[in-house]
Amino acid sequence: MITHAEARVSKATLLATVKKKLRDQPLPVLRRTVSRIAALASTLKSDIGQLAQAILQDQPFTAKVLAVANSPYYKHNPEPITTITRAIIQIGYTTLRDIAVAAEFTEIAQKRLPHGINLNSLLAKAFVAAHHAKNVSESLHAPHAEQIFTHTLLRNIGDFALAYYMPQEYRETDKLMRAHGLLADTAYQQVLGITSQEFRMAIIAAYDLPPELAGPMPNWASAGSWSDQERMQAIAAVANEVTNILFAQPPDANACLNELLGKASHAFGLKPATLESLIVQGFQKACTLGQSLELDPASFLPAVPEAIPADHVLHPLIDSCIKIVEPLLAASLDQPSLTSPTDSLGSSDLLVSILMDLTQHVMTAPDLNTVLTCVLEGLHRAVGFDHAIVVLTAPGHTSMEGRSGVGADIPALLPLFCVSTNPSSNLLAHCMAAKLPLRLSAGQPLSPLMPPAIMNAIQPTGIALAPLHTSNRVIGLIWADRKDNDIDDAMWKSFQLFAMQANLALMRLTSKG
Repeated sequence: MITHAEARVSKATLLATVKKKLRDQPLPVLRRTVSRIAALASTLKSDIGQLAQAILQDQPFTAKVLAVANSPYYKHNPEPITTITRAIIQIGYTTLRDIAVAAEFTEIAQKRLPHGINLNSLLAKAFVAAHHAKNVSESLHAPHAEQIFTHTLLRNIGDFALAYYMPQEYRETDKLMRAHGLLADTAYQQVLGITSQEFRMAIIAAYDLPPELAGPMPNWASAGSWSDQERMQAIAAVANEVTNILFAQPPDANACLNELLGKASHAFGLKPATLESLIVQGFQKACTLGQSLELDPASFLPAVPEAIPADHVLHPLIDSCIKIVEPLLAASLDQPSLTSPTDSLGSSDLLVSILMDLTQHVMTAPDLNTVLTCVLEGLHRAVGFDHAIVVLTAPGHTSMEGRSGVGADIPALLPLFCVSTNPSSNLLAHCMAAKLPLRLSAGQPLSPLMPPAIMNAIQPTGIALAPLHTSNRVIGLIWADRKDNDIDDAMWKSFQLFAMQANLALMRLTSKG
């Protein structure tokens, strides 16, 4: 960890020290979180399975996302949402991706930062800025509207990194901002000798994040000729600046807001009243998301610095935001915490619910990627397999490849399934050729053998295999495994049910094609 003494050095030395610390230490917590967020943000809207599998890699994380998806604000159907696949279909791809990214940020603030650091307020600020930016982008029908939420959240990564790597300096900057109304750049400059922008640039470079996340506010004078990328940076920068003023309330907050909102409304082509309304709506949405993620409503309450006179009149925007938080604070006193409707693996209720979802997918408008994603989710979450993987034949049909899966270490496991489709070479190909499901136990003699690389990496005690096929064509198979126990009769029966549904969807699609 960077010491207090190390922070009291020249700007160049400090930046070099920060970058060296980031390079030299494994730092698994924050780095892993940023990697997950980047993976979520890069998923393609056309691929439901890609987003679902990114979320499903971690069971507690899956439960948190489903809990938010089932909150009254997002769910408009009385039936509970029990699968990630169903959540994407019902509440929308982009919305669920934003929920997942926000949930990942919550994990940093609530569980993974140094003892004694309470980042709920910082998390609230990040949510507010992201919703401000998203509201403005959507109102402008901007081409980057779907990316702006994650982009704006990640622009706050410098503040999270300061709290993680330099907690003492974080406390000092936070005190200057909350108690004395200093804005972030001024507080960072006083404590570290560099601006928050310079610190964020160091973090973004160290994590290989897109450089535009470190981009400064584009020139106001050239707003008429901003590129799409510059417009996104401007919207995110304005959203963060408005949020900083809202939460720090410097003595000149009213003048700062009026100047900033005036420039922004002109640059974005929005009436000042419309822009203020969008910001207030974004604040409301951020508070609602915070409630769904069990974030204390008090975290959203703007600060009241000591330097503000008692007779100070609040800016209408700040006043509107405070009025949103006050009833939430009162309601939170006796509100029970949210729990996911699917918090137990292998439960019969969850199994029935997912099978019903799957049947609906198959019988209404079967999309194979959606069906296979639901199958994987069911086998992992409802049946209790450690891994569930779809293996498909590669072009040319001489080999197969791991296409998608859920469970631990899936990105590392999928390449191991690139093996021959010759039935005599391995048991996977034999299963496909025979068109028969197989249940295997540890120590059972196998002929032909299972690929050694797969067995060494997973070390399963039980394996279930089922070919994916129509009456005249085999396209791959479904793999599922357990690491600590054999596959009992109930699991085997459930596995066969899911495989049957996948093949039924495949046959329906083939008959339509």
